[in-house]
Amino acid sequence: MDTYPALRRLGRQTLHRIFSEWESDDRPHTMWAERQDARDRLEKWLNEVPETFIVVQGPRGTGKTEIVSQVTRDRPYKLVIDVNQLAQARTAHDLLVGLAKQVGYRPVFGFMEKVTNFMDLAVTATTGQKAGLTDNTDSQISKVLDCLAIAIYDVHKKLNRKEAELRSLRAYNAQSNSEPGATLDPTAHADTHVSVSSKSENSKDSHPPMRHPAGMQPEFAFHPSETPLIIITGFMNKDESEVQRLFNDKLPQWAAMLVENQAAHVVFVSCNVATSKVLSRALPHKPINCLALSDASPQGALTMLRHQLNLGTAPQPTTDRHDARTPDPALAEYHRQVKALQHAVDCLGGRLTDLELLLQKVKGGQPIDEAVKDIVQKTVSEVRKFALSTDDQDASNRSLVKGGWDATQFWAVLVALTESDTVNYHALRSLPVFNGDDKPLQAMEYAELILVSNEDGRPTHVRPARPVFKTVFREIRQDPVYAATMQYRTNQALIQQQAQRITQAEEELQRLQGMATLHGIPSPQPYSLEPETNKSHWRWLGWTRVLSPRWWWAQGQGLFGSAKSTPTLTSSSMPMQLWGRAGWLLARLEKAQQTIESLERENQQLVQAINTAI
Repeated sequence: MDTYPALRRLGRQTLHRIFSEWESDDRPHTMWAERQDARDRLEKWLNEVPETFIVVQGPRGTGKTEIVSQVTRDRPYKLVIDVNQLAQARTAHDLLVGLAKQVGYRPVFGFMEKVTNFMDLAVTATTGQKAGLTDNTDSQISKVLDCLAIAIYDVHKKLNRKEAELRSLRAYNAQSNSEPGATLDPTAHADTHVSVSSKSENSKDSHPPMRHPAGMQPEFAFHPSETPLIIITGFMNKDESEVQRLFNDKLPQWAAMLVENQAAHVVFVSCNVATSKVLSRALPHKPINCLALSDASPQGALTMLRHQLNLGTAPQPTTDRHDARTPDPALAEYHRQVKALQHAVDCLGGRLTDLELLLQKVKGGQPIDEAVKDIVQKTVSEVRKFALSTDDQDASNRSLVKGGWDATQFWAVLVALTESDTVNYHALRSLPVFNGDDKPLQAMEYAELILVSNEDGRPTHVRPARPVFKTVFREIRQDPVYAATMQYRTNQALIQQQAQRITQAEEELQRLQGMATLHGIPSPQPYSLEPETNKSHWRWLGWTRVLSPRWWWAQGQGLFGSAKSTPTLTSSSMPMQLWGRAGWLLARLEKAQQTIESLERENQQLVQAINTAI
C-alpha cells in the first residue's frame, strides 16, 4: 500500500467506515447485581493486553449483545461482524457483498465475477481444462479478511507511533525540567523520538515473532482504550447452513492471528455452549476468557422492574389526612403495583427479553396484570401452533427442524415439566412415545423449546428453554378440553404402537408354527413354557389368534376342553429350544392386548369429559 498512493488514499478513506461506532439499540438500560459483575469482568478483560479470545455466551434473550454494546460504547476502533445476517445470503455474491459492507471493504466488482465465470467456462469448453480465473467463495472471503487484517495492523502501527511520540515527549520534558534554562527544541524532540523508537524496536524484551498477514511484523504497544476491537455476533448459532459452517472454520483462525500478535481484542457472542471448545482449537495453548450470562434471579428481576417503573421506594404518606386509620391511596397503589410486579416475575421469570417486553407494555399505559396475561397468552398460542398442532402444514414445518417431533411426544414432555422443574433426560427418552429415540428431544432443543443440561459430555436433565414456559406449560395443561384431546391422541398413538407389537408377535409365532415338525436338539437344560404361562391368565387371544385349531387337533392337544387352565407345549409340538421364545412372544402379546384395553377404557372416559365440557 505504501508503493501505490491510490491504495493508500483508499485505505485512509475506509478506515473510518471499517471502525465505525456500533449503534446500540434503544432498549432500556437494565442492570442488576449479577449483570454488573459480568460487565466489570468484561471491562477488565478489554483493558488488558489482547492475548486470548473473549466469549460471551448464554441462552437467547439474556442480553449478550446489550452488555457488549454498553461496555464497548466508547471504543474508537470497533468492528462488528454479524454472522447471522451473512447466513441469510442466498448466493455467493450476496454473501461477499454483505461481508464487504460490514467490514467496509471497497470496491466490490460484482460484474467481474460474471465475466470471469464466462471466460473460465469458455476456456474449459475450448481446451478441456479450467483456466483458474474464477475464485471460489472461500478464497474471496479469505481475501476480504486478509485486507481487513492489514487495516487493523495499520491502525496498530499508528497507535504505536503515537505512543512512541508521547513517550519521547515526556522524556524530553523531564530532561528539560531537570536542566535550568532548557527550551523545547523540535530537532531534539525528533532525535529523542528516533532513539526511543529504535530502542523499542530493538529491545531484547520484545515478544518473539508470530503469525502475521502479508509479511507484516507486529509492533507491540499497549493501548487499553484504543486497542482495535472485533466483535463477532451470531457465531456458532444453531443454524447449520453452509455459510455458518464456513465462518465457523475461518473466523477462529483469522481471529487467532490477530490475538496472537496482540493487534486487537476479539469478542465472540454466541448462544451455543460449545463455542469455547471450538475456539480452543484455534488457540490450543491459551485459556479462553468465557463470560456466561444467565437469567436474572427473582430478586434481581424484581429490583430491575421496580427501578424502571420508579417504584424503588414507597411514597411518603400525606400529612393533611385527618383519619390515620384510613389507608393512604398513594401508598396502597404502590403496594398493589409491587405485588403485581412480584406476580409478573413469578410468571415470566428472569429472561431479559420478556421483562423488557413487559416494561414496554406497562410504560405504554397497560396495567401490569393485563400485560403479563397478554405475554403468557401469546406464548401459549405460539407453543400450541408450533409444537402441538396436528395440522399437516405445522407438522411439515416441524419436520424441517432436525427431523422434527410428533405432537404427542412434546405433550409428554410438557406434562412431565409441569410436574417438576427438571426432568431426567433418560426417563423421558424411555417413555413409550419416544421408545428410546433421542432425535425428537434434540429437535425440541434445537427449536428452543427445552434446554438439555449436560454433565461429563452426556445429557442428564431437561428443563424449559425459557422461564415463561413454566407458566405457559401449566396454562396449556390446565385447559381441560385441550388436555383431554391431547391425551386422547396420545392414547391412540400408543394403541397403534401396541397393535403393531401384536402383529409382529403373531407373524413370528406363525413362523415358529412352521417349525413344529422339526426334532429338537438335545439340550442339557430342560425348557418349559409352563413357568411363563402360569404368570398369565390366558384368554381367547392367547391362542386362537396365533395357532389354528386344526394344527392343535393334528397334534392331539385341542385348545378347548383341556384339563389344564393354561395350555402348554410339549416336545411333540416344537423343538424344546423354541419353547422359551414362544412363551416370551405369547406373554408380550397378551401384555400388549391388556394395554390396548386399558387405553381404550381411558379414551372412553376422555370422550365423555370432552363432550361434557363442550
